[in-house]
Amino acid sequence: MERKFDFSGYATRNNLKCSDGRVIKKDAFSNNDGKRVPLVWMHNHDEPFNVLGHALLENRDDGVYAYCSLNDTETGQNAKLLVEHGDIVSLSIHANQLKQVGSDVLHGNIREVSLVLAGANPGAFIDSVFSHGEEMSDEAIIFHDVMLDSKQDDIKEESEENDMEHTEKDDKDVKTIEDILNGFTEEQKIVVHGLLGSILFDDNSEDEEEEKRRQRYETQCI
Repeated sequence: MERKFDFSGYATRNNLKCSDGRVIKKDAFSNNDGKRVPLVWMHNHDEPFNVLGHALLENRDDGVYAYCSLNDTETGQNAKLLVEHGDIVSLSIHANQLKQVGSDVLHGNIREVSLVLAGANPGAFIDSVFSHGEEMSDEAIIFHDVMLDSKQDDIKEESEENDMEHTEKDDKDVKTIEDILNGFTEEQKIVVHGLLGSILFDDNSEDEEEEKRRQRYETQCI
């Protein structure tokens, strides 16, 4: 089924302290589930051109979710561009008939949802923007720490892959003496073997001379 909405997000979230000190409790607006209310700019009800469209409300365990549709007026289409561009991301509600215990709001009636520059409820954000008339999908821009964690995981995996590549490269760069000798020409190999032989021969000669000196010394001592 097609859902002809331009964007959606939480109009309000439960158990978060709002800027006015109130805390919306679970099911405080359950009577608004499925209700359609005006979508307004900055809670301004004085002029009709401030009505940008409408919002379909859905009561959830963690708050009230709003599926919003913008109208074809100049202000409605301007708001659509602002939302699509990410210039406006916050939502807010205007409610009356509130029942409170201290700062806790237990019941109320949502009269409208507004696009605002900064919302009173810290969890009231637009989290999905749709092309008009498209099916709703699982893809969304989520303002949540999980996004940062995933990014960190990607960076960690990339770093580990680079470490593996460097290790493999370093292993390949290590050469044995046999590898070096195999890279010589036959003429170079003859020269190297000759040098090694002369070194070994000189060492043996020195040993023989030392042995002769030792024997002469022992003979003299006797």
